[in-house]
Amino acid sequence: MQKQPQPQNVTIDMREVPNVRCNGVDTETGGECGCEIFVEFSYIKILSALMSPTGKEAVINVQNWMCDECGKPLDHVIADRKKDEETITNA
Repeated sequence: MQKQPQPQNVTIDMREVPNVRCNGVDTETGGECGCEIFVEFSYIKILSALMSPTGKEAVINVQNWMCDECGKPLDHVIADRKKDEETITNA
């Protein structure tokens, strides 16, 4: 029987971790937003009874964050970053 690895205590200095910056459009300048402040919000989804595992309609709360300046959802910011990284990698 194999021993499981022991968890290691790792200290992370959060000042060294970069903040996520919004890549939405700044409505005033037309340039990239660049805001680093995001506020939490929720999408409300209705799952039909045909798709639901219980066979009953369900209301689903999907939590997300959006830019405090331009309102772009964080999931779109991250998806755009992944596309940019793939473009750089494949160049």
